[in-house]
Formats: sequence, structure tokens, C-alpha cells
Amino acid sequence: SFAVAQQMGVPLPRAERHQSAKGFVHFVSPFVVSSHPVGSICPVRMVVFPRYASDRSPELAPLSRAEAALELHRVCFNLFGCKRPGLEVLTRMIAGASCHRLTSGDLDVTCGLIDDLVRQNRQRQAATA
Repeated sequence: SFAVAQQMGVPLPRAERHQSAKGFVHFVSPFVVSSHPVGSICPVRMVVFPRYASDRSPELAPLSRAEAALELHRVCFNLFGCKRPGLEVLTRMIAGASCHRLTSGDLDVTCGLIDDLVRQNRQRQAATA
């Protein structure tokens, strides 16, 4: 939303902006949709960066949160416009997440790795609750 972008320091000269691929984009206040438009916070629990490699065995490797923040920064197409506030949002977003790099090959083995990761994460959540 434009309001969130403005809070992050992204310059928005007008409430209506022309996007060449989309035509005109308008800001719609969430309060028009509902008087209570915001749900509860949903923390990010896992971040996985997949890469397909047909010649490799599937592998799931842990990644530090700092490395994950850099990876997220790399794939965010508009983060440079947000500068420091954007990076702060990324780091807060993954503060409690387990982060991993996934090399995907055989689909059955890859799905098994993800299932195990989700199961371990649920067990960790239950143990700390």
C-alpha cells in the first residue's frame, strides 16, 4: 500500500500512479473494505531459497539470518528505493525464522526434506510454547 511505502520513506508523489504495464493504480484504503482490516501478526517461521540442479542430490543446508537477509535483499526488486527502512523490515521479518538453502533435484527426496523441515519447526515451536 502507498501508506506503508510512505512510512518506509519511499517517495510517492501522488495517490494515483501510472504503471505502464498495469495502467492506473489507485490507493484503496483498507478501512473502506472493513472497519477492522488488519489481522493478527503472522511471524515468518522459515525462509527457504530453492535452486534446481538436475545433476545433484537434493540437499537442505542451514543459512544464517544475515546470509538470508542478503539473499532477500538480492531478490527484492524495489528494495533500493526503500533503502535502510526496507532492510530493517527484512531483518525484522526473519528475526525468528530458520533459514535454509535448498538444492532441489529428485522431487520425492526434495519433498521429504521439506516435510522434515516443517516437522522439526513445528516440534521446536511446541517445545518453546
